[in-house]
Amino acid sequence: MRVCGIIAEYNPFHNGHLRQLHYVREVLKADYIVVAMSGDFVQRGEPALLEKYARARMALLSGADLVLELPVSVSTASAEGFASGGVQLLSSLGIVDTLCFGAETEDLPLLSRIACVLLREPEEYRTVLLRELSCGHSFAEAREQALRETMPEETQLSMVLSSPNNILALEYLKAVKRTGSSLQPQLLQRKGAPYHSESLTGSLPSATAIRKMILEGPASGLHTEEIFLRLSACMPESAALILREAISTRGLFPRTGLDEALLYRLFMEDRSSLVRFLDVDEALAGRILHLRAGYTGFSAFAQLIKTRNLALTHVQRALLHILLGITAIPGEMRFARVLGFRERARSLFTAIKEKAPETLLLTKLSDAASILDEDSLSCLLETVRASDLYDAILARQAGRNAISEYSRPLEIIRTDAL
Repeated sequence: MRVCGIIAEYNPFHNGHLRQLHYVREVLKADYIVVAMSGDFVQRGEPALLEKYARARMALLSGADLVLELPVSVSTASAEGFASGGVQLLSSLGIVDTLCFGAETEDLPLLSRIACVLLREPEEYRTVLLRELSCGHSFAEAREQALRETMPEETQLSMVLSSPNNILALEYLKAVKRTGSSLQPQLLQRKGAPYHSESLTGSLPSATAIRKMILEGPASGLHTEEIFLRLSACMPESAALILREAISTRGLFPRTGLDEALLYRLFMEDRSSLVRFLDVDEALAGRILHLRAGYTGFSAFAQLIKTRNLALTHVQRALLHILLGITAIPGEMRFARVLGFRERARSLFTAIKEKAPETLLLTKLSDAASILDEDSLSCLLETVRASDLYDAILARQAGRNAISEYSRPLEIIRTDAL
């Protein structure tokens, strides 16, 4: 039995993701596909466009067999923490033998060589890195120069390090090597529009362009039918239908949804308490306190705080961690929470119990308190609280009652037809 793992956000699911699932099934010949997916908050330090159950259903209807939720501390971490947590989760199952990820380059050996240097950090690399940082360069700039001087024979470094999916691919490779995971990396070269492109052209546009169309289309004078007609060219039909239903019944997370909650939290903290949160150091804590009197909203405040050497996504993650009370990433994955599965994947549950009895597969939240250890339960409840907040804000916007995580059923696809 060959089982392939994918680490993803699906924010939202589109044709590029479908291409990867087809590649895993048809080229890698996987019998099953297990996805470790972000929940209601994502790696850019933002709420997901759609709630996690809708996105899990999109993946299942497009060919995934089992969708597991990444803890919120992992899904909102830096690229290194996100990749490390995803690799740990998939490895802990005992049944996943392959990790498939996308990258702009198709040169997996080159990525592997770079990952080895980044992981080992030889003396020459560290010396140059510290030198460049002391000169005021950003970490990304300092890292590239350190790699250039450590690996002068590699002529493609600039291209590799300038592409977001390549950076994440390097972190996957580092995580596999660092943890001694048995996962075998498989790379699929990314096709279509660039990662940050906002143009909704072709059948493989970026997720950025899709989100822009969904969020800004109505303000641009486009009617709902026109928006979904354009989206139908870049999303599987089943995903587009789920998106449409979700928007009409539950709505999208409002852009200002976190504004009031974050304002309250910022004024409840001081420098010593702020540095407890993930991604917040002394300098950032000081900047937050210095500028918080000018707070007008989550997004505007993140823009106000960012600097040349402090990326917007880093600031957004830090603010989100303050809001959600996240202080650390779990050092070890001892449980895996199921969001949904295809009926044919029930056999995987038995296989996981046999191969990795120490990893508890959680299908009912009500069982958690009796079967999880203290650290695992704390990690789970942190994620549950984040999702309850997400739905409470959605519910207030839609004029309905919030739905507790404990009341949400799994997404189960009872047909094997793709």
